[in-house]
Amino acid sequence: MGWQTGDLQKLTFLVGVLAGYFQSAVSFTPVTPNEWKGQLPKSVVIRRLQKRFGPGATQDWEKDGWDAVGIGLWKLGKF
Repeated sequence: MGWQTGDLQKLTFLVGVLAGYFQSAVSFTPVTPNEWKGQLPKSVVIRRLQKRFGPGATQDWEKDGWDAVGIGLWKLGKF
């Protein structure tokens, strides 16, 4: 569905631009969901992050925010 609406094309383009822009400045690691969370459902990811940061700190996060924080913690070896 995301491919039909153009969302995945936009995301793919954005990741390519970011990878090219940050190539020399910082380490850029593209990661798939299977690499950072395996088969964990989003509800488990949300519970883990709420346990770590507290529900008050995470109440305004949107759906992609959970993934972004989870990927960052995974990259740091703290997920």
